[in-house]
Amino acid sequence: MLALATLLVAATHATVPMGPHAAALAAHRAGRGVTKMRREAPPPPPPPTEGPSSTVYGYWPYWGDDLDTIAWDGLSHIAIFGVELESDGSLSGTHHWTDVAAQAVQLGATYDVEVHLCLIGFEDDVHADVFPSAARRARAISELVELIDAYGADGVNVDIEGLDGDLKDDFTTFIQELRAETDALYIATPSVDWSSAYDYDELAAASDGLFIMAYGYHHSSGNPGPNSPLTGGGPWSSLAIDDSVEDYRDNGAPDGKIIVGLPLYGRNWPSTDNSVPGTATEDGSSVTWVTAIEQGDSYGRLWDTVTSTPYAFPDSTHQLWYDDHESIEAKIGWSLDQGLQGVGFWALTYEDADPALWSMIDALANPPAPDDTDRPDDTDTDSEPGTDTGTDRDPPGIRGVDGRGCGCSSAGSGLGALPALLGLLGLARRRRG
Repeated sequence: MLALATLLVAATHATVPMGPHAAALAAHRAGRGVTKMRREAPPPPPPPTEGPSSTVYGYWPYWGDDLDTIAWDGLSHIAIFGVELESDGSLSGTHHWTDVAAQAVQLGATYDVEVHLCLIGFEDDVHADVFPSAARRARAISELVELIDAYGADGVNVDIEGLDGDLKDDFTTFIQELRAETDALYIATPSVDWSSAYDYDELAAASDGLFIMAYGYHHSSGNPGPNSPLTGGGPWSSLAIDDSVEDYRDNGAPDGKIIVGLPLYGRNWPSTDNSVPGTATEDGSSVTWVTAIEQGDSYGRLWDTVTSTPYAFPDSTHQLWYDDHESIEAKIGWSLDQGLQGVGFWALTYEDADPALWSMIDALANPPAPDDTDRPDDTDTDSEPGTDTGTDRDPPGIRGVDGRGCGCSSAGSGLGALPALLGLLGLARRRRG
């Protein structure tokens, strides 16, 4: 019992992982960006057609490929990442917006995609200086609105990661004040609110949507495992996309305001061996969508049936966990079957505008109308002959699981053990009465 008590106390002081977008920015600044094989440039965007009927929200990081290589036709919204909040309420790095805003707005108009300026803030001291101060909040809002109006953009995406719990009300006030000054407002929010800092119901009420960063469940400084598990359970923790969505619902976020953000990257960890779950020997490195799929196929793709995640072993001391068409299709299908606002992606151009990916997204985000769905007795009597797309959606539930399991039987590792311990103390979740 004493040993258990000691472990529980230690768990409460464990380091909360860095937010996924914050980690990506830090890696980029340190010269450790995502691994991406050089290849021919993707084709230009196709001619405009009718956009998705569900929200498909994409982040474009300023280090990504050119804006005109994005699959604009598959998007409903795009966030240009980003300008950074400073302690006095001013914004820095505004050239990341001003250098591309005119082009982004023009492309957005062509493809009927809303263009949002992304505000980023990942530093504790900046949060503490700005959000409690009415004057500094007002300065940040004024500068954001000025940048949006200068280019005729549609709104703002707010990406504040690592927020302390004692700033919850101040951050909510900032969002409410910003909403009063802009037509569209979306917020990036965590898959797990370790600090009880995000007031989901109030933030949902003051915004157009909450983009759950449903990736980084196994982060770069932790042990190998699924980056974006659809479901949890042994040998992993219970933390997964379905669990995160349920937590948002339990805390007042309506389905129509929830967007499930999905990763267009995987992660390769140095590890002691190929045991699953494994133990990392160094931090994992990010690998872009196309590169991860190519490497996974080359090394011998395996499938984790618990989380609907592909993985592979580059050698005896590395583990590659990633997403591919099968796993992303399962997650998109599940999200839309749940009646959520939609899905989104971090980060655009990591996937090289993969035609197969975007065709699949289009089919799921634009299901055929009830009278235009293939049926056994369908003789293609659509209102316009020859227009039957044949893109029937599968029944609700997880799609594409091919039954190739990892054969795991050992206890969970890395981040997986921490939530269970915190749960015993009532710290792993923010529950309001």
